[in-house]
Amino acid sequence: MFADDLGYGDLQAYGHPTSHTPNLNNLAKNGLLFTQFYVSSPVCSPSRASLLTGRYQTRSGIWPGVFVPDVVGGLPLNETTVAEILHPRGYHTAIVGKWHLGVGKDNMYLPPNQGFDEYYGIPYSHDMCPCEICFLPNETCLSDCKDDYTSCPVFDGLNIVEQPADLVTLHEKYVNRSVHLYSR
Repeated sequence: MFADDLGYGDLQAYGHPTSHTPNLNNLAKNGLLFTQFYVSSPVCSPSRASLLTGRYQTRSGIWPGVFVPDVVGGLPLNETTVAEILHPRGYHTAIVGKWHLGVGKDNMYLPPNQGFDEYYGIPYSHDMCPCEICFLPNETCLSDCKDDYTSCPVFDGLNIVEQPADLVTLHEKYVNRSVHLYSR
């Protein structure tokens, strides 16, 4: 599990005095609780590239910023991901949630083309949707819309299954897909 914008002290398992995270506490109690982690970059595209390849993000060319929806590049296909190492050894690999390592022409940079068996999620941050504060159906935007961004798509594999993404129900869909994959 890899979470963006989550600090060491943000969870109850690590001692946060007011955060209530019973499910994550249970994972920590019955699994491994890591107390040291160094990320290679403070922003998501480079840190994800580093996590998935085991290499500094600059070696993959994923530096210094993040991929935005209109960028044509992505994590180079010649980079070896953890999925490409684990899959031949019998592991089933999946990504549920934000990819943020590029889409490319004909979806060439999405997870199924990077060694992952399953992918369900959006290809970039939900705040890169045209109106990030429009979380309620049939509501007008509460902030300026970004006309240069397209509506966030939800991918299932290499296919768009929802566009625009319903940000109100997206979390629930992620949980359901993750539970389904785990219960196989």
